[in-house]
Amino acid sequence: MGEPQPERGPLSLQAKREALKAEPAARERWAGFEHQPGTRLRLRRSGSRRWDLVDSGDQVWATCDGRTFSGSKTIVYAAGRAFRWVEATKAPGRDVAFRAIGGVVYHDDHTRDLVDATNGQLVLRLTGHHFARKASTVLTLPDRTTITLPVSGWYRENGVLSAVADSGTTLVEYRFNHVRRRGMIGHPYDRVGAIVSPTGLSNPWIVLIAAASCDCLGSFYDTGGTF
Repeated sequence: MGEPQPERGPLSLQAKREALKAEPAARERWAGFEHQPGTRLRLRRSGSRRWDLVDSGDQVWATCDGRTFSGSKTIVYAAGRAFRWVEATKAPGRDVAFRAIGGVVYHDDHTRDLVDATNGQLVLRLTGHHFARKASTVLTLPDRTTITLPVSGWYRENGVLSAVADSGTTLVEYRFNHVRRRGMIGHPYDRVGAIVSPTGLSNPWIVLIAAASCDCLGSFYDTGGTF
């Protein structure tokens, strides 16, 4: 069986060629994912519009009351607290109109803040997007640590995303798990697995880092209208 055909995206032909050269290494990285040390996480549906981020012992790390953890109207519950997303940058009028008719508009400087739902305290900032094989999302913590989210693998089946602090330390990694049947598989969360590194476990914000970044691997491979 040949390689699956990649979805269309706005990347240049040269960028695609360079990415495909690295595909054998990406495939090896995907295969080695499960042998890494750390805490295994997965996403478990707990309601029609509710998901839990749980470890291998089914202990709940975080819960989202919404379709995704980073959705604009989602409430995130973790460590006995509730958090909500607030738009920190106002979308231009043309974007609002385009979204109203179902369009997709992503800007690299689009910023959303995750704040305490009770007192409005900022706990995490999300800037940019992962979309159409472009990885521009950056997380900023209250101590000003920045976390980038590079992805390896042109093909979704080889996709691995890393949450890397500005010190170069990898905190969390995600991959798509293979399924026997191709085609419609439901929510992307059904396929995502994660490993929190031993170093990541010592980060006081690791639960929110894992929750805020778990959407990025799936959205990296999404395509559509982008401006």
